[in-house]
Amino acid sequence: MEDQESKKPGFPFHPLEDFVLGEVFGRALIKLGHSKPEIEKAIHSLLPDGKPEFLFTPNAKKQILLQSMPVELRGFLESGKEKEVIEIFRKTISEEGRLDLALELLEWIFTGFDKQELVRSIFSLVLNNKIELGPEFYPTLMDEYDKEMRGDLDKLKEE
Repeated sequence: MEDQESKKPGFPFHPLEDFVLGEVFGRALIKLGHSKPEIEKAIHSLLPDGKPEFLFTPNAKKQILLQSMPVELRGFLESGKEKEVIEIFRKTISEEGRLDLALELLEWIFTGFDKQELVRSIFSLVLNNKIELGPEFYPTLMDEYDKEMRGDLDKLKEE
């Protein structure tokens, strides 16, 4: 029996436009020579069967998950269990279709932990391993993220 949440259509989530880290990710990949359609095709290849697009996670559900999941992830990160972290992301994205939630958690790891290889592995997962992320990916991503954050700070100063 389906739960009520799965019957509601929800709002489409466009990962390269609707979330800052997704925008930065897209720009980094384009800078590295990939096209936006190629990136979108790779990301959409992760969609669970029968789902034509990713949807935003309802706010109430997302708030609950954003309170519990970092605790679990931090435990795995601190004990070096990165395979478990990747498995949580795989399940969150490809089984549950919660790419918006996964990107929020990924930004938390990206900005709060020095885990370059893990971040690259999770982004490879986001791309369903359809685009190879070489060693130049992480520095390019970090550079684009820094530019984005500096731009936001400059806008705040102007106000």
